[in-house]
Amino acid sequence: MNPTRVVIKEVPRDARREVINGKTYLRGRTLASYLDDFGGFEGEVTQPTTGRRFAVSLEQWRGCDPQSTWLDVSFVTDL
Repeated sequence: MNPTRVVIKEVPRDARREVINGKTYLRGRTLASYLDDFGGFEGEVTQPTTGRRFAVSLEQWRGCDPQSTWLDVSFVTDL
């Protein structure tokens, strides 16, 4: 079994919108939305394809504005 890990990156303002086949999608979510979901700076995210849950920490963004800071969560499987 290959280990899967969570990668959380800050999404720059100019990279938050993606256009795919003429439709505009937002990349990531605000830090505020994660704080609401988690009830703080630590919580769990679920990998959509497997349902597996991963503990994550958002502590490195503690000093950031929760409304204007956007984060993108991805799941990476090391081969």
